Formats: sequence, C-alpha cells, structure tokens
Amino acid sequence: MSAHALTLAGGGQGRRARTRREIVWGRFLSSRLTVVGALLMLGLIGLALFGPALAPRDPIAINTPDRLQAPSLAHFFGTDEFGRDLFSRVLYGARIAVRVGIISVVVAMAGGIVLGLIGGFYGGLVDTVLSRLLEVWLAFPGLLFAIAVVAMLGPSLDNVIIALGLEAVPAYARLVRGSVLSARNEQYVEAARALGARDARLMWHHILPNIIAPIIVLSSLRFGGALLAGAGLSFIGLGAQPPTPEWGAILASGRVYMRQAPWITVFPGLSIAIFVLGVNMLGDGLRDVLDPRLHD
Repeated sequence: MSAHALTLAGGGQGRRARTRREIVWGRFLSSRLTVVGALLMLGLIGLALFGPALAPRDPIAINTPDRLQAPSLAHFFGTDEFGRDLFSRVLYGARIAVRVGIISVVVAMAGGIVLGLIGGFYGGLVDTVLSRLLEVWLAFPGLLFAIAVVAMLGPSLDNVIIALGLEAVPAYARLVRGSVLSARNEQYVEAARALGARDARLMWHHILPNIIAPIIVLSSLRFGGALLAGAGLSFIGLGAQPPTPEWGAILASGRVYMRQAPWITVFPGLSIAIFVLGVNMLGDGLRDVLDPRLHD
C-alpha cells in the first residue's frame, strides 16, 4: 500500500474515531439525567476542592456561648452543641466524602479488575477457584462485611475506606469476568495473539480498554454507595471520630438535639441525599449513554 493510501486510511480512522466521540458526547448532552447528575458530581468535587477556602470559620473551633444557634447571617447553617459553625463543618465534610468515595472505588476497581481479568481470560480451574472465592465473598451482606472489617482493624476513616473497597471487589470482578469471557475470542484479540502478544499484554492493552465502559458506569454508582455507606459507618461510631467534620458523624451528634436544634441533622442529611442522588443519576445516565444496545 502506498504512503498516500496509508495517510488516507489513517485520516479516515481518525475521522471515524472523532465521529464516535461526537456521538457519545451528543448522547451525554441530550440526556438530562446525565447532565444534572454530572453537575451535582462536579459541585461535590468543587466543594471538596474549594470548601476550606469558602468556610468562614474553623470547623472544629469550640465556642460555647454560640452553642445551638439557629441559622442566621452570622452562621448560615446554625451552630452545633459546641458552638461550632455548621456551615464550615458541612463544607469540610465534602472533602471527606469525596476522599471516601474515590479511594474506596479505586481499591475495589483495582482488585476486581485483576481478579476478573485473570479468571475470565484463563478460564478452567483458575476461573472455577476465583468464582468460588467470589461467591463466598458475596455471601456476606455488604454493610455487615464492612462493619466486620472495621471492627477488626479499629474505628477510623482510613479503615472505613479499606472496608468499603474490599466489600465492592466482587462486584467489579464479576462484571470484568463476564466482559472478558465475551471479549477474549474477538478477532482483535486473536490477531494480537497471532502477532505474538503475551497474555499480560492481551489482557491489559487489548481486552481491558474495550470493556472499560461498564467499569466506568459501575464506578459512578459505587461512588454514591460508598459515600452513603461511609456516612452510615461514621453515624454508628465506626468511621470518622470526633471532632472530624464528617457528614455521618455530624448527624450522629445532632440526633440528640433534633427537637431543640433540627438544623444540625437537616443540613448534613440534605448534603448526603443530594449528592448521592446526583451520583446515582450520573451512573444511570452513563449506563444509557455508553450502552450500544440502546442505540442500535
């Protein structure tokens, strides 16, 4: 083939790649569910990045003369039982929520992708052993599994992140395994194998990039679940410890004052609800946007 023909072929492939990206981007923008979810997700990340700069006061500074003050211009969300500014505590809590969600998802994704790739690619005895291991893993209810891990490691935010990551590994492993089983016999894999590509290269450079869409969708959904579960574990005293401004811990401290000062539970509770809803909307929207079967 001449150099001119190769140039034309390369240009055509580039145009086709751009066209595919434009189609996906068009689907994304046309989905209100996805756009709203993405905006809420970006809002949460923005609060995590800039919240400390926007907070008017130190979130852990005790000021007993101002305790249990209702929302006002001086304290937008009111104050808690120690006189701490609730608005500042909620802003700082966004950073903790993002940290819990991102790191736990990365832990789960890393473990699940490795197990799923190995089991799905090699099959046979390897797949059987890994499948039985995942079935035992999944036999434990997710939240109870996380509680057990935190109970063994000790109550702390870092241990909550580890527990939530380990709890979600089987979900990623099963998803990746199923995708690999259908992708390992595709023509592009056979072509790479015929050219002498080793197993590791086949898995990481040929199969994984072609099954990344469902992993992205699952990660967006798991982020919301991790945010909610992390707040729940902190609420029962297994996560962030006082005076850390974590949303679940703020809820736990405010439940005693629900009649006297309901704002202590209302504002962190609304924050959890809004951002978990947004992340779930984004995940549902991405599933629709990235699923080619819905656009045939």
